[in-house]
Amino acid sequence: MGMSFPDDSARPAEVKPFLRTTWLGKNFFHWESLASTNTQAKLLAQTTGCHGDVVLCEKQTQGRGRRERSWFSAPGGLFFSVLLKPHLPAHRVSELTLVSAVAVAKALRELGIDAWIKWPNDLLVGEKKLVGILTELIAEGGKTQGVVVGIGVNVNSLEEDFPEDLKTRMTSLAMASRKFYSKAFVLAVLLNHLESELDLHASEGFIPIRNAWTMLSSTLGKRVRIHLGNEVQEGKALCIDSIGALVLEGDDGKQFSILAGDIEHLRLA
Repeated sequence: MGMSFPDDSARPAEVKPFLRTTWLGKNFFHWESLASTNTQAKLLAQTTGCHGDVVLCEKQTQGRGRRERSWFSAPGGLFFSVLLKPHLPAHRVSELTLVSAVAVAKALRELGIDAWIKWPNDLLVGEKKLVGILTELIAEGGKTQGVVVGIGVNVNSLEEDFPEDLKTRMTSLAMASRKFYSKAFVLAVLLNHLESELDLHASEGFIPIRNAWTMLSSTLGKRVRIHLGNEVQEGKALCIDSIGALVLEGDDGKQFSILAGDIEHLRLA
């Protein structure tokens, strides 16, 4: 692409001047390198971790995605996890995945990126992935200890930073805009929006989140294919329901819901 950028970091002292939060990010736990920020945040949750703690690292060596897949943590990326201890029953924890997606989409738009949400929580520019989000419930003996929201953002990553099999499917803030971004500033903007959406969800429930998600979705209205293990379902994506499941209309006209699966956009319906 003919671009090169200086080394950049997102250390707490660099992030805090840009924060507008009241409770999120008051405690930062920073490492130069971690296997996975989610793994570290889960350990923190089981010891001294508090609601709103942020775990971040400059380099992540074993990032994880949904369904136990690996997440390639490209050079120039931003890798962090937020520990939450929400007053939510376990069956509503899945809502936080969509809360996070809405927050990240709004943050990216503040940063000048025309990002859209691919169900349930991938952030795309066009059809290329920019951000991955992994939400994990921490429970022991049937008791919820917390929720970890892990977010990986390709910030100043360039095409040559990705393996060959990902180059056509991934993008970054820098690739989308041809500009350099301060990772510290990007993290602060993300946390500002995340706190705002989490507060909205806590006070008003899932309906305003669902409405915002719908407006920011790249999936609704399209024909999609969803892989559910060995099963494949196709249909037109109509909406998300009261718990965030994707409602599809099959070729027979019948509607059905999918709570989790790997989705492929086929064409406009």
